[in-house]
Amino acid sequence: MSAKIIKKIIIQAQLVCESPLRICSGQTDNIIDMLVLKNKNGQPFVPGTSLAGVLRDEIVSLYNDEVADFVFGTIQEDGNQSLLAISDVVLKNSKISVRDGVKINSLAGTAGQGAKFDFEVVERGCEGDLLMEITIREAHINKADKFKSILRHNLKGNDFFDDLATTISEMLSAGISVGAITAKGFGKMKSKGKCGYVVFDFKNDKDAAEKWLSYLKDGKLPSNTFIVEENAVQYAKKNFVLDAEFALKSSLLVRDYDVEEYIDSNAGSISAAQMKSGDKYLIPGSSVKGAMRSCAEKILLAIIGEKQEKLKKFEKSKKFLDNLMGFANANGTAGKRSQLFVDEVYIDKRVLVEQKQTRNRIDRFTGGTIESALFTEIPVWQRNKGVPVIKLHCCVRECTKAQAGLMLLLLREMWLGDLAFGGGKTIGRGVVEGISANIHYNGDSFVIQDENIKFIVSGDKSKLEEYVGALVGEIDG
Repeated sequence: MSAKIIKKIIIQAQLVCESPLRICSGQTDNIIDMLVLKNKNGQPFVPGTSLAGVLRDEIVSLYNDEVADFVFGTIQEDGNQSLLAISDVVLKNSKISVRDGVKINSLAGTAGQGAKFDFEVVERGCEGDLLMEITIREAHINKADKFKSILRHNLKGNDFFDDLATTISEMLSAGISVGAITAKGFGKMKSKGKCGYVVFDFKNDKDAAEKWLSYLKDGKLPSNTFIVEENAVQYAKKNFVLDAEFALKSSLLVRDYDVEEYIDSNAGSISAAQMKSGDKYLIPGSSVKGAMRSCAEKILLAIIGEKQEKLKKFEKSKKFLDNLMGFANANGTAGKRSQLFVDEVYIDKRVLVEQKQTRNRIDRFTGGTIESALFTEIPVWQRNKGVPVIKLHCCVRECTKAQAGLMLLLLREMWLGDLAFGGGKTIGRGVVEGISANIHYNGDSFVIQDENIKFIVSGDKSKLEEYVGALVGEIDG
């Protein structure tokens, strides 16, 4: 088979970090447990190998494993070289900060003993340039013909490689998640502006070689770049995707204990304030996912009820939830990666208002106040009631019908104010109310809107009921 190059496709994008990025170097300085990966100049960067791994997973979801092996190469005896060359993305204007994590016992709501750790992250807002090169050889043409039945776009010429380049450009335009803790909203990177690609067709364009040499010399792409549609979104058929908007019914306090700015300006003793990221208030993905997991456990326990073989069903429900939300084994053996991915929630400062709140510490044994134990916190409230201020995005990859059923019940709990975010849940903080939701699953789309605290559903409601029925059948069957 011929290795003659007949076509080159170049994809260029300026990627922006829309959430904190954790790419670990595997090193510690004995103060911070996990340090960010940096190049020899001290700049954090995203390795091309990390990007290749993320894109390969997406290609599997949107096409299939055979396409992914063809595009990214395999190491089998009859394998092939990857078509893609992907650059490292060096992050400019980057700011590194430290976050802490702790393992929570979701049933007790308490921190695990000795389960505290610190890690560096690259804060959102930094940018980096990505360059991808797709090399098509003569030997690839016949192999690609078998994929024409699964092309995703109606493009001129019905060409697999154009279809692939369009799909990758759409991924970058919609956003991809890179690095660690992506299941909790970290590592969201997105093309700044519209993304596209340019084709150098050496077989059918007599000027392609000259254009290619000119590009290699000055790095400027020809003007015939194909630009994908703005806000292109990828929905793999087996993924359950939820985008929902909520209003804040009560105060919100995801505690940030670094409160120097308040102490300086108010000359008072502030113990905690609502967490921020840059110019926005923040609900971390870990808080979102933790609240969802805790609520999911209660939902599954309610399904089990007080029937016989409750212990056996409890173990079944625990395994079901571990498969959905992932788990790590303390003994070092392999755990399972989460299927549920949530984004961090960023809220415009202009729609919320801060208010100091001074309270007494309570003696939990007697129920009385502790003398000289006043403390002041700064939660936030929504300025205008009933308008959406919290936008939640989550996705369950390779979602089963039973898992889709659980996600629907979680949405209902949030919608009705029975799933709260942040601290102070026992005093009514963090309660939200549903405004609208869009769901994509199994080739179907559903729109849910609020009308007097009721679900108004556009779409086939019987399918949603089928998913909830599948959950009950799997847990209680």
